Amino acid sequence: MDGVIKLIISFLGGGVIAGLISWARIARSERENRKTEHIKAQVNNLYGPLYFFTSQNVQLLELNRNLMSAYNDEYVDQNWALAPETQKSINEETSTTIDIANTYVKNIIANNQKIVELLQNNSEYIDPEDNDVFHKVVIDNIRDMVEKEESGKLRTPFMVYKSVGDIFFVRQEFNELVINKFLSKNNELKKYH
Repeated sequence: MDGVIKLIISFLGGGVIAGLISWARIARSERENRKTEHIKAQVNNLYGPLYFFTSQNVQLLELNRNLMSAYNDEYVDQNWALAPETQKSINEETSTTIDIANTYVKNIIANNQKIVELLQNNSEYIDPEDNDVFHKVVIDNIRDMVEKEESGKLRTPFMVYKSVGDIFFVRQEFNELVINKFLSKNNELKKYH
């Protein structure tokens, strides 16, 4: 009889251990699935769209800088003839160049509005360590709307503006953060698949 009891106990003990091992594997798999789903949601709802608009802003800013560099090379500090025809042509060309450069900036500002909407509408997907940089972008956007006219002209008295601090329409730290987070989250997703 002792042998039968020992056999039953060892059999049940082995089943319990197997059950615990199985439960641990399932729990781990479920945790990984929840983590993967959360990262997918972050990429799809926040970091992916932010990457889309941020990448555009980086390229638009580069276009603006290249255009203004070419403007400086071609028109600034040049000794153009004073003939009215020449001056008229130069004025038209410089105005067109500046208008194009300003259009790139307007596109950046429009993208910034979309970025702020994304941040506000998808705040549950923000990694806590990103909040400070994201808040700066939102505040810059609010200041841009409040302290500037629609034309872009500064409403705030200049000395007050300088005392408060500059408004950034492109923050390098934000661009780098978004690009790095998007890429790292995609790499993390690849690990699970």
